[in-house]
Amino acid sequence: MPSENDESDFVDSEFMESRESSVLGSQAGDVDTGLSDEELLEQASLGQQRLYQLQLEQDKVQQNLAELEESKRRRYECGVGREEALRDLTRGIAVLQKTEFDARAEAEQMTRTLEGLKEALSQVEAIDEKNWKSKDWNVQLSRDSAAVENARMEWNTARLKWTILNSSNLLAEEEEVQESKPLKPFTEPQSFVDMCRLGFALTWPVAVAVLAIGGLIVYALMRQ
Repeated sequence: MPSENDESDFVDSEFMESRESSVLGSQAGDVDTGLSDEELLEQASLGQQRLYQLQLEQDKVQQNLAELEESKRRRYECGVGREEALRDLTRGIAVLQKTEFDARAEAEQMTRTLEGLKEALSQVEAIDEKNWKSKDWNVQLSRDSAAVENARMEWNTARLKWTILNSSNLLAEEEEVQESKPLKPFTEPQSFVDMCRLGFALTWPVAVAVLAIGGLIVYALMRQ
């Protein structure tokens, strides 16, 4: 396709120059080059003032835009923080409420266990070995043995329920107490043979006395 102006075409140079000057004049705007120097200086001063005002307005608009951006950022951060706070606080309250409920239930169980241990301790402390030498020693011994067995069951139940009772320090102290003061036979489960031996040990003085008195009576009767 041939170009707009081929080299062989005729070009009117004066027409082109007048056309370019008219275009430049239209782009120049309202500037009138036919003014005097004072008028040019005045218009230049007015233009500078207008430019300064425009710069002030631009700075103000930029400042307002920056404030709007800052407000937008703060609103976004506040919204995100609100959502996070709602999520965390709701979850935290739920967790603490459940923990508090479990802690109260555990505290109530510990209170019952503590009361049971105190009651068992009072029963064991009330055991008096002197009662085993009385007339109803067999009944008293059975009652005291039941108290000891109940205390042992209470202790074992507490150890199963509360692991703190199985700590190494407590077990070490228990071993030291056992080494320093051996447990008496009555604090351990007694078999039937052991109970028979114990009964024989407690009754043989009476049996010997009865046999001695019977022998003396028989001897006296034989001499008569």
